[in-house]
Amino acid sequence: MDKKIAEIRNLIDSGKLEEAEIALSDALKQYPDSQELLHLQAGLKLKMGDIFWENSDIDKALESYTEALEINPNDRNIVLKCGEVLSSLEQHVTAKRLYSSYLQKYPEDNEIVQAQKNWKNPLY
Repeated sequence: MDKKIAEIRNLIDSGKLEEAEIALSDALKQYPDSQELLHLQAGLKLKMGDIFWENSDIDKALESYTEALEINPNDRNIVLKCGEVLSSLEQHVTAKRLYSSYLQKYPEDNEIVQAQKNWKNPLY
């Protein structure tokens, strides 16, 4: 399995995201409980979300970030990206819930605290 993981990492690092997604899907069928594969999948979804975000495809970015969040809800980068997209869509209540849930586990995370404070809409 180490060889498969290295192959998937190489695909992700070289920007071959569709190939990486297929390889990950196949590997997860064989090893559905592999935490390392799940971590790679969350990272891949985060990277895909970043590309969609950069290309102003906000709906697909949110979809990718949400998928990453479902896999790894404790990843602060995923939480930040998801919150950023939700805020851009003016879904402040949902973003607040996301940040609040994360902060219950990690109350000292100043970047998440700051993200909450930076909301443009003072009603939330």
